[in-house]
Amino acid sequence: MMVAVYLPIVASVVLALAGPVVGLRLPPKLGAWLLTLGAVVVSVTYLWALVLLAATLIDELPEVATRLPVPSAVAVVAVGLLLVGFGRAVWTTQERWRLEGALRSACAGATDEIVVVADARPQAFALRGRPGRVVVSQGMLRALTPGQRRVMFAHERAHLHGHHGELLVAVRTAAALNPLLAPVSRTVAYLCERWADEVAAGSVGDRRLTAQALAAAALAAVEPRPGAMPAFHELSVGRRVAALQAPAPAWPFRGLATVSMLLLCGVVLDADLVATDQFVGLLRALLRF
Repeated sequence: MMVAVYLPIVASVVLALAGPVVGLRLPPKLGAWLLTLGAVVVSVTYLWALVLLAATLIDELPEVATRLPVPSAVAVVAVGLLLVGFGRAVWTTQERWRLEGALRSACAGATDEIVVVADARPQAFALRGRPGRVVVSQGMLRALTPGQRRVMFAHERAHLHGHHGELLVAVRTAAALNPLLAPVSRTVAYLCERWADEVAAGSVGDRRLTAQALAAAALAAVEPRPGAMPAFHELSVGRRVAALQAPAPAWPFRGLATVSMLLLCGVVLDADLVATDQFVGLLRALLRF
């Protein structure tokens, strides 16, 4: 238990450092899915490792004479991290529900996939759900040419059809529970935008027009916007425009990255199983089951 229980914490650091670097060198779709999978699995195993560490406080009970091989200070820190993680997850969930609720209210009574709201601020969002909606303001429609509007609608539809909202919910919840994974969450958000950019460029058949539409929308949308929704006009617009104007990369590391992520997930899951088995063995010895 002394080694296995800490492996998910080490894996969190490894994923936080290496995940964004690797993800940005993969096709956006593959990178988003792999990083989300890794973040969810590592976050779950990290939480269970904290539970096991916190549970070693049982050796503070009067009837337990032998100390478990985990310092009490470490167990107390694990309790604190669990409380912080779950508090952050609750706050993140409430903020998302608030924002999605406001957008759904704006879509009340709408029957079409595209909902235009009477707002002078240039904004466009993909609202997940059944059915999903593309929410666009009148200000955004006025800011774009007809060709650029086609790009924007294709981009937002790509968010809906690619289930980017669900991916972002998963990775942001994982990062709320495990703050070490914040860089991974930001990278997945960026990759979802890049993924939608590429789908939009393929849909309209013009990468240059897609880059122009993205730049025009970002320049028009000068007001701060909520960051919890997939949105055309947000998130590293300069990098996205540059990527649309550059030649398509070869993506040589797809297979290696996939295998590496699956191995990482397998290692942390196995570490939790080993740590759990060792913890149960210690309890049986201490409490004489």
